Amino acid sequence: MPYIERWHKMSAKDLSNKFGFLTLWEVDLLDQLVKTLPKDPLIINLGAGVGTTAMTILEARDDAFVVTVDRRCDEHPLGSLQNEEHIIRAAKWLHRRVGICSESAIPGKNWWHYKKESWWRRKVDMIIHDATHERDPITAEIKAWLPRVRAKGIIVVHDYSSKDWPEVVAAADELLRSEFKYVDLVDTLIAFRKEKL
Repeated sequence: MPYIERWHKMSAKDLSNKFGFLTLWEVDLLDQLVKTLPKDPLIINLGAGVGTTAMTILEARDDAFVVTVDRRCDEHPLGSLQNEEHIIRAAKWLHRRVGICSESAIPGKNWWHYKKESWWRRKVDMIIHDATHERDPITAEIKAWLPRVRAKGIIVVHDYSSKDWPEVVAAADELLRSEFKYVDLVDTLIAFRKEKL
């Protein structure tokens, strides 16, 4: 039996403690940010991991809807859409989450492709980037999604101040810190608001 099938219902903090993809303090910041969004928020989650981010969002708001984009579709020890799906299914929240198996920038550039989906017409209230850690792909992914984010929407980048990923800092600073309002930084999770400085 694959290891993923042995998982049971776990909260975001359970996932944080078990896998460490987000720290407990990062989970708390993400929870707070989601609670500031307008009614029926649409949140784009770039990078599925094991489901910690999606669970944080869905626990924070009963009206939140998550679209997770990840290039890994099947089970994977470092996270994938299937890993996240299992956790969301155990919580009985699959009706509030969609997974897209793709490189992160492609759905942002081709949003029209999803126009038959009920969530397509909604403005994106928040984007969470936790996909690649190389400067050029991060830049391409964020640029592809920024036009979809509503005015005063939130852009979150994970692994921002991690010593292991210095290119995340370079890309986020160039694209976001110089253009938009800084909101907060906890551990390696940084947030900006889409409003001009």
